[in-house]
Amino acid sequence: MRLYLVALLVTGAFLVNVERATSFQQTTPHYPTVIIRSITDHQNSVAPKRLLRHYREDDEERTIGGGTISELATKLKGGVSNLAKKFVGINKYEDQIAKTLDPVVYNALTTSGLSKLTSDVEKINSNNLIKKVSVIGILTTRYGDDGLAKALVTAKQKAGDPVLALQIQALRKDQMTRWLKGGNSVDDVFNLLKIRDDRFHMIASRKLEVLDDYIKFVNPQKYDQTSLAKTLIKTYGSEDNVLKLLAAGKHHGHTANLLEDSLLSKWAGEGQLPANVFQWLKLYNNVNDAFTADHLNKIAKYVDDFYRKDRVNQRSALTIYTNSFGDATVAKELALAARNPLASKVAKELQTQQLQGWIASRLSVDDVFNILKIKKEKGASSWQLDVLEKFISRKSGEQSVIKILTEKFGGNNLALILERASKHRKTSTSSKLTKASALQEKQFAALVDDNIRPDNFMSYLFKTSITSATKEQNEIAAKFAKVYKFISRKSGEHNVIKTLTEQFGGNRNLATILERTSKSRDATILQKQQFI
Repeated sequence: MRLYLVALLVTGAFLVNVERATSFQQTTPHYPTVIIRSITDHQNSVAPKRLLRHYREDDEERTIGGGTISELATKLKGGVSNLAKKFVGINKYEDQIAKTLDPVVYNALTTSGLSKLTSDVEKINSNNLIKKVSVIGILTTRYGDDGLAKALVTAKQKAGDPVLALQIQALRKDQMTRWLKGGNSVDDVFNLLKIRDDRFHMIASRKLEVLDDYIKFVNPQKYDQTSLAKTLIKTYGSEDNVLKLLAAGKHHGHTANLLEDSLLSKWAGEGQLPANVFQWLKLYNNVNDAFTADHLNKIAKYVDDFYRKDRVNQRSALTIYTNSFGDATVAKELALAARNPLASKVAKELQTQQLQGWIASRLSVDDVFNILKIKKEKGASSWQLDVLEKFISRKSGEQSVIKILTEKFGGNNLALILERASKHRKTSTSSKLTKASALQEKQFAALVDDNIRPDNFMSYLFKTSITSATKEQNEIAAKFAKVYKFISRKSGEHNVIKTLTEQFGGNRNLATILERTSKSRDATILQKQQFI
C-alpha cells in the first residue's frame, strides 16, 4: 500500500512537470486543447514537503519501506514512461477527432454534429481518469480561436432550435473560461482573435462582440458600455486611430453599431458637445449615413440627453442636421425617414420642429416653395408635396391645402402633378395611400363640391374632350369617376339615414328599431350606415 502511495506521489510530481512545461502561452490559435487534472491538484501542499528535502551528495537517500527513492524511481521509471506515452496518445487521438470534423465550422455547430462530438469526448474521458479532453478544445484545434469565436456568435444568432442555442451559448462560455484559465488578458484575446489583421473590416466583425463579451467576463463589476471603446483606444494607441478605422469601414459599407454605441457612451460620460460627436462620426458630409434610422435615433438621443442637463441653452438635433445639410435636404430626408417604422418617431418630431420654425419665422407658402426648390412649371415630387401639405395645414388649416395648391400650380397642372407623384411610391410595402394619392382624392372631392361630374370633368379641368384627351388625362378622369361614385353613394346613404332619424324621433329610437329588425338584410345595411 505504501509503495502504491509513493507511486502516486511520483506520478503527481511528473504531471506537475508536464503541466509546467506545457503551460498555456497563447501565441497562436493552435494551443494545447486538453485540460489536465493531476493528482497534485488534490495534494497541493503535501507532496512537495515530503519529496523535496535537501541532502548532501554523500548522504544516503531517505528510505521508504526499506528501499531508497532511487530504487523506487528505477522501478517506476517504466510505469511513468508508459503513462507519458498514454497522455501523448490522448493528444494524438484528440487531433484525430479534430481532423474528422467538417472543414466548414458551421456544419460542426449543428445539433447532430455537437451530439456526435460530445459522445466521442465522453468515450475518451471515460477511459482516462486523470487527463480529460473537451468539446471546446477539439473545436479550437480544428478551427482556431478566432474562426471558432466568430462562428459561435453567428451560430447562436441563427439557431432556430432553442436547445441548440443554449448549447452554443455554453460553448461560448467554455471558450472564454478556457482563455481566462489560460491567463489571457483582454489584450491577449484581442491578439488571439487577430482583430488587428482585419484592419477597418473589424468595425463590423463578430470578433468585436466576442471581445466585448470577454471584457465583461473578465471583470463584470467594472464593465460598462464604454469598455469596448476604451480597450480599442488603448490597443490602437489613440481615439483618432480608432475613428480612422471607423470612417474607413463605414466608407466601405460596413455598419458599426457596437463600436459606435460604446464611443457615444464614452463621449456622453465626458460631456462632449453633440456637434463634435456628429463631426467625429463623419456624419456631417454623408447624407445617406446621417439619416439612417440608427443614426437619427442615436444623435437625437445624444442631443436630448446632453441638453437635459442644461435648461438654459436648449438645442435640438435639427440644428445640427440643418447646419450640415441645409433646410431642403433635411426636409427631404425627414419626409422619407418618416415612412420608415424604425425612424418615424424621431423623424416626425424633427419634421414638426422644422415646420414650426418656419411658421415662427413667418415664412409664406412662396418662401417654402423656394426653400424646397419647387419650380411650378416642373411640378413637385412626392416628398415635396408631403412637406407642403403639412406646412399649409399647420399655417392655414387642412381645409386650405387644395385651394392654395390649386392657386399655386393651377387646377389642371395640380391634377397632373398629383397623378405622377402618386405613381412613385417610396414605401412599396405600405398599404396606406401615398401623400400624393391622398391629396388627389382631396382635389377630386373639392371638384365634386363644385358640382363637377364625370361627364363634364374633362372639359372643365383639361379644356378638352374625352376623344382628344391624352392617356394620362383619361386615367385621371377614370379615378375621378370612382371617387365621384363613392361620394355620391355615401351622400345618398347619409340622406336616407337623415330622413329616417327625423321620422323616428332621433338616433336612439332609430337604433332601437334597427336592432330589433337586424335579422333583415336591409335593416343590417341601414344599421351599418347609421354607425358610420
